[in-house]
Amino acid sequence: MLKTTNLQFQEFSQTLRIKLKQPLPGEIAHKNALPPNRKATDFSALNHDQIKKAAVLVLIENNNNQPQVVLILRTTYNGTHSGQVSFPGGKREKEDVDFLDTALRESEEEIGISRSDLQVLGALSPIYIPPSNFLVYPFVAITNKVLDKVPEEKEVAGIYSLALDQLFAFDTLRETEISYGSGLKVKVPAFHISNLKIWGATAMIISELKYIVTK
Repeated sequence: MLKTTNLQFQEFSQTLRIKLKQPLPGEIAHKNALPPNRKATDFSALNHDQIKKAAVLVLIENNNNQPQVVLILRTTYNGTHSGQVSFPGGKREKEDVDFLDTALRESEEEIGISRSDLQVLGALSPIYIPPSNFLVYPFVAITNKVLDKVPEEKEVAGIYSLALDQLFAFDTLRETEISYGSGLKVKVPAFHISNLKIWGATAMIISELKYIVTK
C-alpha cells in the first residue's frame, strides 16, 4: 500500500509513474463515486462522431514534500457543469496535437501555469459524461514546487490545492444532496473537503487516483 503521509515527494512521484503504466482500475474505482442514476459506460457502444471530447489535468504539486492536487471551481453559467468543482481542462480544439496537448493548453489558459514546469506521468481512464455528452481524458502531471496560479475570470471562480492524505481520508467520500441547474435534487457520492463538494466525473477521477495511490 502506498501511503502519502510522510512520504518523500520524489518517491511518491516515481511510484505513481510506475503504477500509471500498469493496467488501470477504471470502472472498478469509478463505481465508488458513480452517481446512482448513471450506469457504467459501454465504450464500444459510443458513437464517437456524435460525442464531444475533452481533456483535464490532474496536477500534483510538491508542498514541503507532501503531494497536493489542484482543483478549480467553475463559474456560474448557463450550462451543465456550472458552479462545479473540476480539474482544469476543457474541450479539444482543432489546433491541439492530441488530448494531452488539450489538457496542458486548457490548464495554461484557466489557471495561468506553464507546461514547462510540469512532468507528465501518464493518463487515467477516460470518463463519459452523459448529461453533457463529453468523453473526458484525464492526464496526471507533477511539479516539484507550488506553482503561482492566476484564475481566468470568465471560467474559474476559485483555485484549490488539496493535500492527498486529507482528500483520501476514509470519511471524505459520502453521500450528499446536490442540485442540478434545472433545480432537480439528487443524492450522489461526493468528496467533502475544505467546504467543497466534489462529485460526478471529478469525483470518479479522484476515486481512480486514490485507488492507484493507496493500493
